[in-house]
Amino acid sequence: MSEGEIIFAYKGDINRELLKNIIKMADNKMEVFDENRMVRKRVGSILIECLENIINYSENSGEHPAILIIKRLADGYSIQVGNIVKQGIVTVIRDKIDKINGMDNAQLKQYYQQVLTEQGFGEKGGAGLGFIDIAKKAKDNKIWYDFRTINPEYCFFTSRVLVQGAAAKA
Repeated sequence: MSEGEIIFAYKGDINRELLKNIIKMADNKMEVFDENRMVRKRVGSILIECLENIINYSENSGEHPAILIIKRLADGYSIQVGNIVKQGIVTVIRDKIDKINGMDNAQLKQYYQQVLTEQGFGEKGGAGLGFIDIAKKAKDNKIWYDFRTINPEYCFFTSRVLVQGAAAKA
């Protein structure tokens, strides 16, 4: 895992009200570091997508709460989230992320439009675009992930995204 300074960590249930507060706190912390506005927007956008995924698809319980860790790195930020998911969706998530991780930025933009056009919006409100949107904003367009089996029905899904800081682009 990347070295760095933890600027925000949370463990517990995540809801929409908390999502707004987390975004605001992370942005305020990056502002203290005099971070570039575009980097702050990129981090905020990725946080929204990651936390929305937890809100919409998590099987969290008090026994295995969701986690969020934001680290400040020498060349940007690391955003790591984790939550309980049903074993039945592991293959779906893995296949989506693996497909996305194999694309460059131009391919991601094209795939985003294709998914939006072909799939429309689902019952949980999204069109399945979250991981694509995250990868488009991530350093090297990559999402790292892992699944740890808890029992035959559930596993703990973690993902990590790196966001390049403004200084690293100069």
